[in-house]
Amino acid sequence: MRYKFMLLMLVAVLLVGCTYHSKEIPPDIAPTARGDQKYSTHLALLFTPKLLENVVSARPSTVHGGQHVYHYRLGPALTTALTKSVKAAYPDITVVKVLPRPREFDRIIRFDLERADVRVEFIPGYLRQEAKASATISVIMD
Repeated sequence: MRYKFMLLMLVAVLLVGCTYHSKEIPPDIAPTARGDQKYSTHLALLFTPKLLENVVSARPSTVHGGQHVYHYRLGPALTTALTKSVKAAYPDITVVKVLPRPREFDRIIRFDLERADVRVEFIPGYLRQEAKASATISVIMD
């Protein structure tokens, strides 16, 4: 009886110790480069499912908070930021879900996610619960 109780307590501690955190990236990222020239081309913008539905999971790289797992949904923020960047040069764009037929648009830009890495660090200190995250994202454009 005592063995079962100890095993149950161990499982309870392990389940409570590992914490799942889901984080949304704010979609208000603005393009940094702005061109004065606007193109009159009718453009289709296509995002691959890999980019649209991207979620990156990361554990803190520091000793503090190692039992936590953070899941960052990058897809919505990336698509919004890339759409804003393209609109800075091409005001006439249509976001499409599938590759358009030939000659339906003057130009097609397709974005795909090559790689996304997130690094999480807890900031050590007495009773501090602060953390910071940085990301490296590689996007391919065709």
